[in-house]
Formats: sequence, structure tokens, C-alpha cells
Amino acid sequence: MLIEPIFNIASQPAKSATATPPVQHEPVTKQPTIYRIKKEEIGTPSISMALSGKFENSVAEKVKIPESYTRDTKDSDHHFSEEDLLAVWPEFTEKFSDQVHLYNTLSVKPVLLDNYKVKITVENSVQQDQIRLLKPEIIGFLSRRLRNNRIDVSIEMVQVVHEEKIFTDEQKMLSMMKKNPALKKMKTLFNLDFNG
Repeated sequence: MLIEPIFNIASQPAKSATATPPVQHEPVTKQPTIYRIKKEEIGTPSISMALSGKFENSVAEKVKIPESYTRDTKDSDHHFSEEDLLAVWPEFTEKFSDQVHLYNTLSVKPVLLDNYKVKITVENSVQQDQIRLLKPEIIGFLSRRLRNNRIDVSIEMVQVVHEEKIFTDEQKMLSMMKKNPALKKMKTLFNLDFNG
């Protein structure tokens, strides 16, 4: 049986009001370890060496791609056809339905070229700049939806030949009569004129 000692409070000296509080020590914080690596150990070439032609391929040999990364990349490069591309394209263009000009630009169907290159045609430099700004978003969307990381987008500007612009009512009527000769018969039959 263990007997615990009982302390007598009266036997302890009384604390005075002028007693100094015990000194509290701050905990010792451990300084982070700093590793110093020599430039040669990092494995990156200098720009001057690369420009002088003394670039060694040993740096590229030191970099190894993890096996899991290459496996994922191979598995994610699924083949797709132009029909697959055109099936998912409206989903992308629909995101821009509130921006009329951009929506009209994207409404032109893209063309699938060799090596998963998607060609988007535009009519002017403004459209070209808009598509160029959207290019990363287009590639990201198509890569996810078509499960292929090798997709690239090219923008081609084509000149569109518009028909002759028609300004007056008489020019409009002449243009319509060229397309539909029955209108000319109706005009002469009913003696139609634009002045009345």
C-alpha cells in the first residue's frame, strides 16, 4: 500500500507581494536547414554555353520522366474523327452565345487536319485576335472532351467574297429579278414603280 505524503500548507513560506515572478524562457525554435548546392549540381546549362554551341545533352539525360506520367499520356491520347470534333464543338460555342460577334465567329465549323490539328477559319484580323486569345481555352476544352492531349489549334484567315452591296430599292429589285425572273413579269404585269 502506497501512502502519499500530505503537505502542510502552513509549513510553506508565505509569498510576498513584492516577490518577483518566475522567469519564463521562450521555447527554442529550430532554425531551418539551408542546403547549398553548387551550380554544376543543379543541371541547368548557362545561356552563354548554349549560344556558343557547347551545350551538352547530359543535362537532358539527367531529367527522367516518371513512368506513370508517360503511361497516363499514352492512355489519354485517344483517336477521334472530325465527326467527334463537330459533335462537341457546339457545346463550346454555346458558352459565348451572349457575345454575338464571337459566337458568329465560332459558329463556322472547324476542320480536323493531320496530327490532331484543328483549323478554325476567320474572315478578318479582329476575329483572328479573338480566336488567338481563346486558343488555350479551346485546346483545353477539346483535350478534355475528346481525351487527347496532342490537340493543337491553327487559325486561318480567308477572304470571303461578298456579293455586290445593294443600297437603293431599285438596285434591290434588279438583284431580285436576276435571281427570280418571275418578279420581272409581275412588275411589268402590274406596272409597279418605286416612285408611287
